[in-house]
Amino acid sequence: MNKKEIEKIAIEELEGFLGRKISSYSKKSDNIITKKQVKEISDYLEKEYNFSEKIYKNKEPKFLIVDIESEQYNSLCFSDFNISDEGRTFKFYLFNCKDNLSPIAILFHEFGHAIHLAYTGGMTSIPKPFLEIIKIFGFERIEELEEEQQCEVFADILSMGLMLDSPFEKYDIFTPIHRKHKEAYKELVKQIFKLLP
Repeated sequence: MNKKEIEKIAIEELEGFLGRKISSYSKKSDNIITKKQVKEISDYLEKEYNFSEKIYKNKEPKFLIVDIESEQYNSLCFSDFNISDEGRTFKFYLFNCKDNLSPIAILFHEFGHAIHLAYTGGMTSIPKPFLEIIKIFGFERIEELEEEQQCEVFADILSMGLMLDSPFEKYDIFTPIHRKHKEAYKELVKQIFKLLP
């Protein structure tokens, strides 16, 4: 399958999953992650966190690098909902990133969603104990946000924890957030991994 066919299938899959058309997208090739970077990050997460067993339940994730820029999304993380004892299959759609955002940071954000999904079985709300920790460490007003926005913030928090003290920390886009808060987010990530079966 060539690149154009992969893009067409990816867009059709996304529109089917979202239940609507992706409103607008354009071709652009200047701010997109590479397969090599995806592999380097995946290898790091495997070594540090045993991602394949803990998150993917040893099912191979799919990374689709789609050479478009979407008005709505920089990337998306989906999982099939036909969960079996073997786990679920994760799909990561990675687009050209808008506003000069780091595509590496965006992928870490999607890994935050994957952790959330693996831990709770969904991405519709954040467990109350985690909300309390988040409120203490920098996001006092998180409960004022809609649940969908809370989940986006949670993915950002988990991504900061994953990136801290990693070879990818330089791509962290949340530079104004204090290191002590990021250390708490890293501890939160570690605790979630301990709680995962």
